[in-house]
Amino acid sequence: MIEDKVKLRIWDFVASLIFILFSGWVIVESLQMPIGNQEINGVQTFWYSSPAIMPLFVGISMMLMSVGLLIYSIKKGGMTNLLANIKKNNLNKLHVYRTFTIYYAIFAFVFIMIANMDYYLCLGLFLFYLITIFYVDDDKFWPGVSVSFIIFTLLFFILKISGIMLKLNTAFSFSTDIIALLYLIGLNIYSILYYKKNKATQKKVYISLIVSIITPLVICSAFTYLLMVNPPRQGGIFINQADYVVYE
Repeated sequence: MIEDKVKLRIWDFVASLIFILFSGWVIVESLQMPIGNQEINGVQTFWYSSPAIMPLFVGISMMLMSVGLLIYSIKKGGMTNLLANIKKNNLNKLHVYRTFTIYYAIFAFVFIMIANMDYYLCLGLFLFYLITIFYVDDDKFWPGVSVSFIIFTLLFFILKISGIMLKLNTAFSFSTDIIALLYLIGLNIYSILYYKKNKATQKKVYISLIVSIITPLVICSAFTYLLMVNPPRQGGIFINQADYVVYE
């Protein structure tokens, strides 16, 4: 148990450094976006005309939590144990791979997923993937899930740069959203069936599924319909249906 806690503090230290750099980048980019009462599409409200607010809020929140995690990990020996393990060449390759997949997921979420799929669907997929890695925490389960996620996002990237995505969405508006939805459904089914003989862990999968459904619903609804901030990609399959229910 002590050994596991030491390893956890090491990766907390590594994670906090990377999240601090990433959140700093988010804050810098957000400050270059408009903030203030401007008239956009005939609407003049502070929230609607300030697209910087949401990423700025996320960036600052992430920065504060990352600094807190950094301080905690240093106090618990995360930095000193990391340096000692590097000198002894004693790092667990599986943990290194998991760390890579987590940061890859963040990169893919920002640069591949947000711009190319429904925002609700995007958040749901991202959350379910990360929650299962951390919460289920099974070294026999998550590597295969991570490989499938990497393949899926790279496929999306290839579809984007090749122009195939544009052709698919021209033929049918929700083509790429449906591809993402089918992958998410398949991932959910696989995760549930994988633990059909382990009810305790299967319960964790169900909790991960519920959280990944409810959290995006609350976030998207709050920003889109209360604060009047448009989602990064409009016209997605879920956002489009929500607009119809709210406005029609």
